[in-house]
Amino acid sequence: MSSKLAWDDFRLVKAITDHGGLTGAAAALSVNHSTVFRRLGQIEELVGMPLFERRKTGYVATVAGAEMAALAGRMEEHVTAFSRRLAGRDVAPSG
Repeated sequence: MSSKLAWDDFRLVKAITDHGGLTGAAAALSVNHSTVFRRLGQIEELVGMPLFERRKTGYVATVAGAEMAALAGRMEEHVTAFSRRLAGRDVAPSG
């Protein structure tokens, strides 16, 4: 396994947080439920701590999980803002 977190790891944690569980996260990410389950286990092993409390009512982010999801949200906002700025520019060469 890689020793570094990837953007997709942050997206996965954010999706679980947003949807309160693996099934909703899997649907949002267009992947299989078992893929989300497996990747979450790998990410938690990588960071060395649980990112979610598993409850009967769903998954609730720990402090670390909430921080990772919040960071993913900020990264997503920056990407969206960048895309909007690019869309507003004239792509033809100038000069």
